[in-house]
Amino acid sequence: MSELTPTVFDDAMPMTEQARFQGDNKLFVQFYRRAIHNEFESNKQGRPVYFEQDYIKIIVPGDKLSQIDTPMDDHYKQRFGERYKKWLETNGADYFTGTPIDAWPVLTLSQKAELKHLNINTVEDLANCSDQLGQKIMGFNALQKKAKAFLIASDEVAAENELNAKVEAAVLKHTASKADKTKADSLLDK
Repeated sequence: MSELTPTVFDDAMPMTEQARFQGDNKLFVQFYRRAIHNEFESNKQGRPVYFEQDYIKIIVPGDKLSQIDTPMDDHYKQRFGERYKKWLETNGADYFTGTPIDAWPVLTLSQKAELKHLNINTVEDLANCSDQLGQKIMGFNALQKKAKAFLIASDEVAAENELNAKVEAAVLKHTASKADKTKADSLLDK
């Protein structure tokens, strides 16, 4: 009989936080403040006393059943730190990245309302929705293709704008150096 080798789990590679939360950029994340009733202080002072607490709402776009609504803690501050910091910098104004559904002229009013009802708030949310969630939306495949095409076109326009800005800066630099040379030549001629 052969001897059994025990399994050592200490050598197992732990899942990194980065890999674990790599899909977080596809989530709709909203920060807000709630007034929380402090029962102890209210009883002590004989009047209602409240304190403010930051909360986070996490929604999978298109899925009405997958929502987290909980007080902010260190875990969420680390996980969504950049978004949370931007929210705090805007003094608690709603902050999200992407093109709002309302600003995308391709959609009808009823399509915008339906998408918002399903917590699809940006064109990026629509482009990243799973096909399973898309089954809830009439004409989903066509809308998702339009969203993806819009995002690709936007990226191309952004790249073109960046290139144009670099060219313009180079032309201005060249024009300025040419003007400086002309000015220096005129001073030498005197």
